[in-house]
Amino acid sequence: MRTLLVGLVVGWAAVAHAQAAPPRPVVEHRSPGTAVALSATVTLGGVGMILGSAATGRWQLAPVGAAAVALGPTVGHCYSGQRYARGLIMRGIGVGVVLVRYARWFSERNSIEARREVGQVVMIAGAGLFIVGGIDDVATAGDAARRHNARRTTITPTFAGDRVGIALLGAF
Repeated sequence: MRTLLVGLVVGWAAVAHAQAAPPRPVVEHRSPGTAVALSATVTLGGVGMILGSAATGRWQLAPVGAAAVALGPTVGHCYSGQRYARGLIMRGIGVGVVLVRYARWFSERNSIEARREVGQVVMIAGAGLFIVGGIDDVATAGDAARRHNARRTTITPTFAGDRVGIALLGAF
């Protein structure tokens, strides 16, 4: 059993040694203007789809427009290499607040007036959080691109002769 394990390790090291060194990763420049334009364009396109659906009475594009409004502001952050953005989290919380309040609206035993007043305030707060999150994402997309361009740290595998390792490259 020991010989087999050593044979696998030596076989792996021989394969790693025979491989050519991978090219250094290049940090691509991201334009802050493009990041903001992507966020704004996708979001406004979604608003246009919703308004166009309402004007024509054909609601086939409304779900696509709603998805573009919900996710569009984050497109500039994705372009800049971020997996998530603060505004996306704010929009998710806003939608959650509205949905929870909407579900509770019909299950409460209070008077109709009390339910309507409290429910409206909470739902408006959730919708406001959704809107503020969208504005925040569009407004900070350019900063995300600038942060991406300032990153100069890379971890890459290194092969030198019969040795294998990891190199940390960067400006600190």
